Amino acid sequence: MRGKNLFQFAIVLVTLLTMAFGLNGQAYAQSVVSSATPSDTSPAIDEQITVAVNINMTGASGKLLGSYSASLAWNAAIFEYVSYAGGAAPFNTPTVNTSNTASGRITFSAAAPSGASGNINILTVTLRAKASGTSTFDLNYTAMAAAMTFENLLPYLTINDGSATVGNPNTAPYATNVSISGTTQVGQVLTGSYTYNDNDGDAEGTSTFRWLRNDAAIAGATSKTYTLVAADQGAMIKFEVTPVA
Repeated sequence: MRGKNLFQFAIVLVTLLTMAFGLNGQAYAQSVVSSATPSDTSPAIDEQITVAVNINMTGASGKLLGSYSASLAWNAAIFEYVSYAGGAAPFNTPTVNTSNTASGRITFSAAAPSGASGNINILTVTLRAKASGTSTFDLNYTAMAAAMTFENLLPYLTINDGSATVGNPNTAPYATNVSISGTTQVGQVLTGSYTYNDNDGDAEGTSTFRWLRNDAAIAGATSKTYTLVAADQGAMIKFEVTPVA
């Protein structure tokens, strides 16, 4: 009796696997993949990025993309809509509604009776980063069908939403404790010193210096040290630094 029970269990297991994968053994749950991919995931404020929307049909054996209706949403407080461009032929002239882009949403659709295979770009949206923070590029479909057969592809669809994080604007470094040391006599060397500061933690790069005589720049005096000359007698000498990260 125990052997009979095991045999029955094996039959049930095979039946379940056939239902899950189909008669040819192919799993259909993720055979169509659509992605919203930003060109830059960490733009600075005022930089523009593009978000490419693609439908990848390579996992849908024997099926061609025939039509779709979709929307892409983003955080309008972080990214500002700039423009869009149609995708690759035959989906290069989509119907696009930009009336809600100020609130962070664009809708688009297209149909191609002949269909297309492979990884198909269907739309590219250009956005400008206007404030710091993170935005998801939320891609949704209300319809997707195969060419010629009109088969509903939504049950086979997996969506990969992209995202991007806009950092706080970089602040310029600054100098404190600027001072001059040395003997104030003609022929003696003066040395300028300072403390470099950067609120973003950026290391000091090639900072620039200049020396001034009575508030006028001294020609050629662009290092941390300066040798006093006769023209400096009785003049006010200043050391100036422009910190560079």
